[in-house]
Amino acid sequence: MGLNNIHLNATLLQDFYNKSLVDLNISETDNRTEKNENRAFLGNNQSKICVLVNEDAAPFITDENLELLTNILTACKLSLNDIVLFNMHPKPRLMYPEICTGFSPEKWILFGVNPSSAGIPMEFPEYKLQGYNHQTFLRAPGLHVIKNNKEEKGKLWACLKNLFNS
Repeated sequence: MGLNNIHLNATLLQDFYNKSLVDLNISETDNRTEKNENRAFLGNNQSKICVLVNEDAAPFITDENLELLTNILTACKLSLNDIVLFNMHPKPRLMYPEICTGFSPEKWILFGVNPSSAGIPMEFPEYKLQGYNHQTFLRAPGLHVIKNNKEEKGKLWACLKNLFNS
């Protein structure tokens, strides 16, 4: 996935172009470009699954973690087209209410992300499916932690089976 393959849904496009095409009152301190860059995501959201990661080494996700995430999705009979992926590291970032409005996720997977830091109004332990607002949440350690840890992979797989069979 590259920057040339970013797909924006209708809601985000409307947010980006909510003014006329010609704005004669643009100032140099206009921060719309910075705001738009932080709304970037990967995936097509076909299955209404939101994946949050916390990656400081990449704009979205490192190549190694993307490979692991792709393998996890494949094992669940999903692909990147089924999810929408946000990196919660850069600031400002989209928060829970904005993601719900723009993408209507039904399932959430948080890899190395604390729910409160994403604006999710509850706390819950790792590897425990949590329901809220007609959505199901799964919190797990960061992908870099799971990658080489067989025990963590087993815990994650057990939760993913429950998440996608419910």
